[in-house]
Amino acid sequence: MKRLLFLISFAFRDASKNKLLLVLIVFSLGVAFSAIFISSSIFGGFQQMLADGEINWLGHLIVTPKSDQLSIPNINKVIQELNGIENIEAFSVRSYAVGGLAYKGKIFHAYRLLGVNPFYENNVSKLSGKVIEGDFVSSDDKKDIAIGFTLADSMEGFVYDGEKVSTDQKVQVMTMNGNSDIYNISGIIDAKTFLPNWLLIMPKEELEKLDDRQKDSEIIIKLKDEKKIKETKETIKEKNLDINVTTWKEQAGYIDDIMEAVSFITILINYLLTASVFIMITVIIFINVFNKRRQIGILKSMGATNKFVIGIYILETFVYAIFAYILGFLVFWAVHQYSLANPVSLLIGDFHTIFDVKTIWSSLITLFGASLGGSFIPSYIAAKTKIIDVIKGSV
Repeated sequence: MKRLLFLISFAFRDASKNKLLLVLIVFSLGVAFSAIFISSSIFGGFQQMLADGEINWLGHLIVTPKSDQLSIPNINKVIQELNGIENIEAFSVRSYAVGGLAYKGKIFHAYRLLGVNPFYENNVSKLSGKVIEGDFVSSDDKKDIAIGFTLADSMEGFVYDGEKVSTDQKVQVMTMNGNSDIYNISGIIDAKTFLPNWLLIMPKEELEKLDDRQKDSEIIIKLKDEKKIKETKETIKEKNLDINVTTWKEQAGYIDDIMEAVSFITILINYLLTASVFIMITVIIFINVFNKRRQIGILKSMGATNKFVIGIYILETFVYAIFAYILGFLVFWAVHQYSLANPVSLLIGDFHTIFDVKTIWSSLITLFGASLGGSFIPSYIAAKTKIIDVIKGSV
């Protein structure tokens, strides 16, 4: 134990002997450490932003009819069975139709016409909370509709030009079966994801008056425990209700494609930064060993073992790594707090970084591994130093 304490004390004194050098080393490594933390948190934040955008309008699970059907035929039995599943917090039955609207003599095609029961919809999705102008549809006024931000933007000027139709405008809503009626735009929704921003939303009963061919064509489900999503999906499928059950992630397959590309870039950056840490430590310790070869030779002549010499420089690297990790974490934490307070508003969501404890710990292990690994080779060279070679000037 005394030998270990002496080794630690010696390594710490050696590392702190040159204060300026210590600061420069810690600062350089700290920048690399913080870059790894921030890049990982950006990846997590981007992933969370895309996931939230889909869950906010689709829920966790989605029930749809079989491919050869437009509506769920046994809707009452399905509702009854869903009410009996413990992990289901709420669900909402939706109707869909294909159509568009006429405004100022022009026809604008919506992605789909969506009919909802506002009470049940508000218990599952967050569409009503994404209204940026006006109000969401209600059960009181059947002639009110809400439209997605991108659809509203396309109705004035060009898409993405920032000019959009205002609320309280009268429009003619038309469906593929030839029916149409006049409605009032009560609200504009920015759902922060692609498809909902092209939706035209109206009360479910009103949509079914225009076109009931896709009546009760979807049920969105909110779960109490999202971690049990696969288990709950299997529970519903085991009921043999002649329906399709998918998760939000299966519905939004494009997210996996985007995240694969982002993940590749993030992992590549982290690998390069980790390699940089390894190389930096190797160079730092090698220079330190070269400049102190006489002291090392004297230690060896006094009976210091190879393990003792290697231990000195590994512990010295450990000192550098601890201070650098603290500095890197503080920089990351400051950036993270700023990101939380000032999220970046994008078309696909409000972006901010994510603090993930698992990522911080895995980064800790990786970075310390790279640091200690980088110190081993020059430490081994130091351990092989012989006093006779130092005297002869051969090292």
